[in-house]
Amino acid sequence: LYRLAAQSDAGTDVKTLGEQIFRELAALLPVTNYCLALRDEDTGRITFPVYQDERKKEPVASPQGKSLADYVLQTGCCFRLSRPGAVAELQTAGILPPGAETRDWLGVPLRHGTQTFGLMVAQKYGEEPPFGLEEENLLMYLANQVAGMIRRKLVEEDLRDHAELLRQAQKMEALGRLAS
Repeated sequence: LYRLAAQSDAGTDVKTLGEQIFRELAALLPVTNYCLALRDEDTGRITFPVYQDERKKEPVASPQGKSLADYVLQTGCCFRLSRPGAVAELQTAGILPPGAETRDWLGVPLRHGTQTFGLMVAQKYGEEPPFGLEEENLLMYLANQVAGMIRRKLVEEDLRDHAELLRQAQKMEALGRLAS
């Protein structure tokens, strides 16, 4: 956590911080398929600043509101596919299950106060053993610790974007005065 805190204080962006988070996670837990998913507050669209999957180059698009990521974002709760009753829970909620090749899927919410703004996901394929409660608790703990760091990076990026828009508007205004 110390290394992550130092990284978050450095002039990094969300993608770089997310990559560092998963490098640290991989030191604790054998994870090769993972992603950091964030929900855009304005559009509700899910983006993936960090996405690493041995079988898929890009996230598979699902109808909005029907993916496992949507489910974690909607409920604000951790979801582990290998947990007893998990598949039935998805069916009841109308959520599309992952592909047949998925051995396990573990998603934990990133929260700021009561708002869920993203999630961290780890996924396993084939014959790998499924995630257990210990891995779930570890990922939840990490998510709780880094959510504030990620949120701060998102705010910093928004501020930079708004500052750039302001600079452009000021340039346009100056050009308009020169032209008149």
